[in-house]
Amino acid sequence: DEGGAVASGAVPGMGSLEGAMVGVAEKGVCSVTLRASSMGGHAAWPPLGGTPVTAVSRALAAVHAKQPAPRLTQPVAGMLERASALVAEPYRTIFANLHVFGAPLARVFGWKGEKANALVRTTQAVTRFTAGESSTSTLT
Repeated sequence: DEGGAVASGAVPGMGSLEGAMVGVAEKGVCSVTLRASSMGGHAAWPPLGGTPVTAVSRALAAVHAKQPAPRLTQPVAGMLERASALVAEPYRTIFANLHVFGAPLARVFGWKGEKANALVRTTQAVTRFTAGESSTSTLT
């Protein structure tokens, strides 16, 4: 992964207790280039169906809407089982019984916050977006 950090709030139920998060697996990286073009025109009269930037934006929105399913990997499950002694109820019981609560817990972590979400799925983020050829149409 990207290394580690000392963070509070990374594991729900731990309250303000800080935990050292050590990355033990690489989730992966994917670089994609999307290209769209049109006949051109003028910004005062944009095409009714949208510009190439609109088309790429729709594609990016579709990718964002299709997140990978949340799941507990073995390293995360092991961390949660060990954290069960440190967390408050009901998390103590849930973390100690992942064979029963693992799948529902993964779904909850998927919407609990950015840190919890990153524990249960490969995250996706657009980190660079360049468009157009003139200075008035470049987003970075």
